[in-house]
Amino acid sequence: AAGQEAEPLAAALDRARQEQAAPEVERSLARPAADPARRAWQSMNPDISVIIDLVYALDSHKAGGLELREDVLGFSRGHSHGHGHGHDHAHGIEPGFNLREIEVHLSADVDPYFTAFTTLAFDLDEVEVEEAVIRDTFLPWGLQLQAGKFFSDIGRINRQHPHDWDFVDRPLVNELMFGDHGLNELGVQLSWLAPTDTHWLTGVEVLQGDNEGTFRYEGGDVRRRTAPRAVTAWTKLSPELPRNHATQLGLFGGYGRHQEEHGSRHLDGFSYFTGVDAVYKYRPPGQRYGHGSVTVQAEYMHRWKSLDNIWHQNPDFIGRSQKDRQDGYYVQATYGFAPRWRAGARWDHVGLTNRSRRPDGTRNWDDTYRGTLMVDFTPSEFSRFRLQGSRGVYETDHGRESNWEAMLQWIISIGPHGAHEF
Repeated sequence: AAGQEAEPLAAALDRARQEQAAPEVERSLARPAADPARRAWQSMNPDISVIIDLVYALDSHKAGGLELREDVLGFSRGHSHGHGHGHDHAHGIEPGFNLREIEVHLSADVDPYFTAFTTLAFDLDEVEVEEAVIRDTFLPWGLQLQAGKFFSDIGRINRQHPHDWDFVDRPLVNELMFGDHGLNELGVQLSWLAPTDTHWLTGVEVLQGDNEGTFRYEGGDVRRRTAPRAVTAWTKLSPELPRNHATQLGLFGGYGRHQEEHGSRHLDGFSYFTGVDAVYKYRPPGQRYGHGSVTVQAEYMHRWKSLDNIWHQNPDFIGRSQKDRQDGYYVQATYGFAPRWRAGARWDHVGLTNRSRRPDGTRNWDDTYRGTLMVDFTPSEFSRFRLQGSRGVYETDHGRESNWEAMLQWIISIGPHGAHEF
């Protein structure tokens, strides 16, 4: 639910060990109990929840802040989803009233061997299968296999749905590198929960490779490579801290095919990315409804592309390579200053390294940054109101442009919704 608090990490791990189940801090679906009758009943009666996400936005720029973000030099990818990426539904916010999405989530224990869930995202024009996942419940040695369409477990923000975010919009580094949806792909994932006192989860993913930002295929005359076209790997460690304190540290990376067509240039090669993430949480004893709670979260990502010119209007450039580098980070914090009330601040900064080495010379672009403040109120675990303001300075084709944005968000949850992950 929108306002539901995750339980302390230590308590979640203790409970998970007692039940011999995967810890809820890392599993949105815990391993079910071995009760065939209960499984059969739930399989016929899946848990169903609906989340409505409404946003009203004001924007100082004549083209809109979304358009500015789409045109950031070095990261530009265009906003069209018509290049075979399989994404028709966008999470972008335009000035005025927005029904960002209606999210319908269904989950069930299938049988003694599998669980499954799916998430459907609706807006006013389209419907998208955002997730459709089958997970095993029988592999030994802390292994778990899942297959279908899912959000990659890289980093911290990528795996979260929009209603789970602490701010209305996605951090710039994730949006600019992976698009409106983050890294959301068809594929398989194998994870391993280490048999240690310290919570340590590691995984590898083999993906279709259709991401609009980093693992890209644009069609046209560039020959499409056979899938799978991307591989990612990640690890998450949660060192034990004193009571009421918890943390998680992550390391991740990925590699895949990248193909582009820009009129006079046809490019074929590979994209790579690496990153680190961290989150710290404090829950004061004796307080209720998040009063006094502190969460600090940060991620850094670095991406580079190595692409060959397989066709160019200048024959001398054919066969010569283009190498691009971009990076970025965000840092954010929230504080529960009263029961059910939180305030938060976020700083985004991308393009600290932002250059492209091409056959006709090297191009360097300036950085882009944005500051954001928010306050939200959670009347119950089923609803939340949020007011957010931000100012960004963007490096675009038209020079450096600034933009102010103000957003008012209203989230409603209907039906049972599992506890948010740590």
